[in-house]
Amino acid sequence: MGNGEEGRLIVFQEMKYITVSELNQQIKFQLEGSFFHCLVEGEISNVIRAQSGHIYFNLKDANSMIRCVAWRSNAMSFNGFIENGAKVEIQGKLSLYVPRGDYQVVVNRLAPLGRGNLYLAFEQLREKLQKEGLFNPEHKKLIPQYPKKIGIVTSPNAAALQDVLKVLKDHRPDIPYEVYPTLVQGIEAAPQIVKAMERANYEANCDVLLVVRGGGSIEDLWCFNDERVVRAIFASTIPVITGVGHEVDTTLSDFVADLRAPTPTAAAKLSSISQQEIMQTLDRCEYQLIQLMQNSMAAQEKALKERMVKLSYLHPMQKIKEKQVSLDAKAERLCSLMRTIHQKNIAVFQNFEKRLQIGLLTRKQIQLTEQLTRSEVQLNKIMQGQYQQLEKRLHNSVLLLDSLSPLKVLARGYSVTQKNDEGTLYAINSVESLTVGDQLVTRLSDGVVRSAIIDLQKTRK
Repeated sequence: MGNGEEGRLIVFQEMKYITVSELNQQIKFQLEGSFFHCLVEGEISNVIRAQSGHIYFNLKDANSMIRCVAWRSNAMSFNGFIENGAKVEIQGKLSLYVPRGDYQVVVNRLAPLGRGNLYLAFEQLREKLQKEGLFNPEHKKLIPQYPKKIGIVTSPNAAALQDVLKVLKDHRPDIPYEVYPTLVQGIEAAPQIVKAMERANYEANCDVLLVVRGGGSIEDLWCFNDERVVRAIFASTIPVITGVGHEVDTTLSDFVADLRAPTPTAAAKLSSISQQEIMQTLDRCEYQLIQLMQNSMAAQEKALKERMVKLSYLHPMQKIKEKQVSLDAKAERLCSLMRTIHQKNIAVFQNFEKRLQIGLLTRKQIQLTEQLTRSEVQLNKIMQGQYQQLEKRLHNSVLLLDSLSPLKVLARGYSVTQKNDEGTLYAINSVESLTVGDQLVTRLSDGVVRSAIIDLQKTRK
């Protein structure tokens, strides 16, 4: 063996063997240090969404493929773009899984191909504004249900404006509107939108603002991702509803708005309660008022009948029956009066219904309630007076009957004698109706005397 061969043998003998794990660890160190920031584009395939929330997929081109993973913490922000066959741009770092020696790209950002820069700017500004709290729910203002006027921030030449006006005409034709014109696309759009928002808040003529624009590409809608526009919406003292693009389009203006509508026409519908809903509310109020009046009338009628029955048992005399008939007539008149009041209230309520003004509705409802209360008080007073008058007349009739009673005459020393014919008593009008031996019954104040006739003497005229 030559010197050269001997030298190579010595070197070979001095080399140290390492384990597979150690080799993979060294490769991991080299790879992750060299490929810490990767920008890659390709087509997504073999998407797997794990129960843990992580998303695994392959990114390929015509000649090669690499594994990718999006951890749950990041996957939530771009989950909608990860689909088989989608062409995307990703940003991430290379990572090697030591136990298997597999390497993959850990994805931090992902966007559809050709939109990477815009999407990155979108995400960076979104994170910044979110940390400042501009999107927090506690800053959201309530949308008024009954606005007196609606403001529309959009282009006067946009088709979206015509769609919004058409919906408002059908939805609430009674509410006036004002258009605050502005560009909604291009470099000059953002400052014009801000000025329109500031003008609307300065004039303070509207109760709600609609910021709307029709559909378009992300570049067309980009002015609604402008930080100046987002902050102007946040600073608005008037509640803002955004309806930008189609349902799938989402801008930063949507995040900061008090209410986000999927489309401009949906924003118009969300601006107020519809005319149909108001009509339903009025119908419900009318039904409740009618039920209240009918229940009140039924209760009063029941109480009236109970008192009439009670009066009918006080004394079985024709005079009381006559009073009952009179009381029935008065009760009928009272019911007629209540029906008249009811019809009048319905007429007033129907006239009020046509005006579709919620403020007037509230005041009119209060007036009707007070009128119903006064009617109930008046009805109670009338009934109480009638009852007192009947009770007084009944008392006087009892006193009169008592004074005319035959028992009062007997108490002064007089007596009543009747003929007893086989148990039947007959009044005696003349001596000629009697014969010797007839049985007599004499009623005194404190008892009865039974006797027989032994002699008759007729008084000479």
